[in-house]
This record gives sequence, structure tokens and C-alpha cells, in this order.
Amino acid sequence: MKALFRKRPWLWIFVAFFVLIGAWASLITIALTHQPAKVQIEER
Repeated sequence: MKALFRKRPWLWIFVAFFVLIGAWASLITIALTHQPAKVQIEER
């Protein structure tokens, strides 16, 4: 496995990209499940 990344260092870019996408997906999922309470705004 280590030899694969040594011979093809550009694969690290794809690995980093997929880690970044996974982090964003988990952040959005957590944000959607823990939304703040909705507050009604009174119009004058």
C-alpha cells in the first residue's frame, strides 16, 4: 500500500479531496440535525 502512494504521489490529492468532502458532509449533517430554535419576528 505504501509503495502505491510512493509511485503515484498525485493520489494524495484524491485522498485529501475525499476526506474534505466527507468532513463537509458530516458537518452539514450535524448542522441539520441540531438546528437552532426558530424565533418569530414581530412586524410593526
